[in-house]
Amino acid sequence: MNQSKVAFAGHEWWVIGYNGEGVYSKENDGHITLLAANLDDDFQNVPFRSGQDSAADGYTKYTDVDGLEHYYANNPGGMEAWTTPNEYAGSTLQQKMESIANGFSKKEQAVISARDLASGATENNNWLYGKTDYIDGMAGQGVANQKLWALSEDEWSAIGNIEVLKYGTWWWLRSPSLDYYSYGTWQGHPLGDSIVDYGALVELDAARPAFSLNLSSVLFTSAADESGKSSATAGGGLIDISSPAGTMKFTMLDESQTLKLGKKATQTGTTFSFSYSGATTGDNQYISCILTDDSGAVKYYGKLTDSSSAASGNLSVPLAGVADGIYTLKIFSEQANGDLYTDFCSEPVTMKVDVSGKDVTVSGFDGEIHKHNWNENAWNSNNTHHWHECTAEDCPVTDNREKDGYAEHTYDQTVAANEYLKSAADCDSPAVYYQSCVCGAFSETADTFTKGIAAGHKISHVEAKTPTANESGNIEYWYCGECGKYFSDEALTKEIKQADTILAATGTTDPDKETDIPQTGDSSHPLVWILLAFVSGGAVLTLSIRNRKKKESAK
Repeated sequence: MNQSKVAFAGHEWWVIGYNGEGVYSKENDGHITLLAANLDDDFQNVPFRSGQDSAADGYTKYTDVDGLEHYYANNPGGMEAWTTPNEYAGSTLQQKMESIANGFSKKEQAVISARDLASGATENNNWLYGKTDYIDGMAGQGVANQKLWALSEDEWSAIGNIEVLKYGTWWWLRSPSLDYYSYGTWQGHPLGDSIVDYGALVELDAARPAFSLNLSSVLFTSAADESGKSSATAGGGLIDISSPAGTMKFTMLDESQTLKLGKKATQTGTTFSFSYSGATTGDNQYISCILTDDSGAVKYYGKLTDSSSAASGNLSVPLAGVADGIYTLKIFSEQANGDLYTDFCSEPVTMKVDVSGKDVTVSGFDGEIHKHNWNENAWNSNNTHHWHECTAEDCPVTDNREKDGYAEHTYDQTVAANEYLKSAADCDSPAVYYQSCVCGAFSETADTFTKGIAAGHKISHVEAKTPTANESGNIEYWYCGECGKYFSDEALTKEIKQADTILAATGTTDPDKETDIPQTGDSSHPLVWILLAFVSGGAVLTLSIRNRKKKESAK
């Protein structure tokens, strides 16, 4: 008490009463009293009672002992009129407390135990006549069913801790002040070291609500920051929450949260899987679990699956990494609302778990547990997915999607095996393979990779050969019998065609002998004259025919 903070309804609160000690507390009643720890926006700029200097509807004139007049807001309908403006019931401050409480979630409102503040003195509403007239430290009429309320002067004194009483600005108490023209009230000092009696009831200072929280439905507590429940992710394994520190938050039982586990469970190594139904759905809904030791202390927590839109399905409890020991496993549906808010859960399904290395046994489960023996050395697959089969007898899992290792094919393996060969190595290029899946499947649309080196050319050198009159020759060249390529250089950098290697036959047996073909300008050979006569005759004949056609045309 006075050392601990609790997160609730989006705010942090000091614990100021518990088990008969501190503020508004009784022994063994299962409640704690909380006081706002921070000057949050919701609590700022609040008068004790609104007022003004001139008459207006909804305001009543008050004349103090010195004859000064001021107009203060009337009490709400259904309440008696105030006698002096420093009466808490019906004040702007009291109505602000109701407004703040109404802004809490319905579930968080339900675990607040409302308080009836009894009536006090109705005349001379100040403490000149002693505190005995003020039953709950307030002037005027009482007010019932208050979920949130301002502290009295006596309750402020009972705290006795400056760190708790600090608030950053002046804040209102509900008690009338000792004097101050018979209408003042008390305020807490921003530094927490004192209170003052104050008459400016219209001053915009701060509300600082307190309330009584019923702990009877608390299942467990955890840190209200990233070291607590908020660091767990759905399906992400269990986290150690055995040593919470700082501000605490509660996970409370709630009848609207429901969950039913199937009667048959399965085990794979240190992971247990259950079917579930009847889970509560909606925003922030999960199926979660805790592991507690033999003293009931919470050691591990995990969000097993997101049930926001799935009232039924399957979930797994992964126990890898859990320290050896005997635990109570509690599985429940919960609404996980964030660090500064209360979480609400179903009545948990419980069983015992014995963890010893990689050996985990479960007892106390109201059903059967099938221990899987997945064949990790073999894959089964179809065109799109792969999985391992269970070799244990009477395996209840028939849907491939629920089997070990089930996943869509991913072609990212570089295995150089014949079944994945796209093209063998040749003279210029290494072998090319299709990438395959871990299960052995592959696709001709998958990416490819190369393996090894090019085979290299197997070269034959052919010497140059001079052509003859009747036989062709060739140039010097190099030839690969594997790929059929020809090269004109030994370095194999100048590829040529086969035709480029051939030198045609010369047509003579003596390349130095003159031929019988006359040289240009020689007209002594008889054959030349015969050819010339034939050509000339053709020309004369052609000319005669053309001339004849001209004459016939002229007739």
